[in-house]
Amino acid sequence: MSEQKKQTVLNLTKHNQFESPEIPNVAYPLKPKNNTNVSQQYFNCLAGDESARFLFNNSGLWHQGIHLRASKFPGSDFENDKICAIADGKLIAYKVDSEYKKDSEVEVPMKSAVYSTGFFLLKHEMAYPKDNVLTFYSLYRHTAKLTDYPPPKRYITKSADASPVALKDRRGVVIAQLADGLVISIKSRERKAYRHELESYQDEQGVIHRPPNGDIWTIYKGSYYQEEEKGKHAIPVLSQHNIETQADKEVLLSGAQQIVVKAGEVLGLMGEYNQMRESGEKLFQLEVFTYDNMEQFKSRAEAAYKRDKEKKGLTDNFLYVARGSWLYTILNGEAVELEKTKVEIMVPLSDVTKQTVKEKQNPQETKAYYNVQPYL
Repeated sequence: MSEQKKQTVLNLTKHNQFESPEIPNVAYPLKPKNNTNVSQQYFNCLAGDESARFLFNNSGLWHQGIHLRASKFPGSDFENDKICAIADGKLIAYKVDSEYKKDSEVEVPMKSAVYSTGFFLLKHEMAYPKDNVLTFYSLYRHTAKLTDYPPPKRYITKSADASPVALKDRRGVVIAQLADGLVISIKSRERKAYRHELESYQDEQGVIHRPPNGDIWTIYKGSYYQEEEKGKHAIPVLSQHNIETQADKEVLLSGAQQIVVKAGEVLGLMGEYNQMRESGEKLFQLEVFTYDNMEQFKSRAEAAYKRDKEKKGLTDNFLYVARGSWLYTILNGEAVELEKTKVEIMVPLSDVTKQTVKEKQNPQETKAYYNVQPYL
């Protein structure tokens, strides 16, 4: 085959190659304990909260977030104290109050409201096609004060015998001997593993050592113990990455300090946000925003999806029901018309129950029906 023909084949291969969208995994900000019709559970819990209306609150003021109240999301159905990341991304900034703020310095019951100014800010990216990138952010406001978090736990070296703690590389070669009492960071603590993977250790001079790229450091699982730093509090997601928690200031994490988080990973705890005549009301406000051109990103992504759907046989993962669509009920294995929908809805296919029914005129053919009743 000539070089020209080879190049032609290569170009055709590249042209027809399927390009996967770079879409972050997503999760709910409060973990549900029952994964059935979760979207509708959220709608029910959010309904009727006048202070949390989107995009304008009950006073007519701009309000670009929603409130998730512990009192509206019962502990029987949700883990309603832990704030979780809604998508894969990076923690790029935070603030935590040492104590909650008051909108009045006068210590008179019902005359001042206590509230949190703490927050977590995450940065996310999605791309489809790969040169069409959208950067967006999720902001979690009114987080818990610092003393609501437990003291950070740290790992301390302590030899299991008379010999120093042996630090080994991925080949099993001893590269250092660690004295007792050194602070270490454990990356992996698999229960059945004989040796645990080390992320870093701090020597007697306070210098932190980490394995070079491509290497793995391990120590014997019985050569360290865990202790709390008493009298000190920290946000766990920070202390797990050896970042000191700073209170009462907006902290921007840059470069290597930015923490990679997964969708559903716990960021922190819900704090207090009280209106006048309220006390102990726990909630957080969730906002999602971008500075990019959404219409441009959307139009380019839609065009790419239409091409890929036709060429690659892609299937939708959301069910869209237009206003005026027929609703059916299944009786004795047949679909019976009921009425037309009065609303427009879009729900994840993973959230709805699917039922396949044989066509009356052609029993060899089947048709799929989805239970959207909880969303109407």
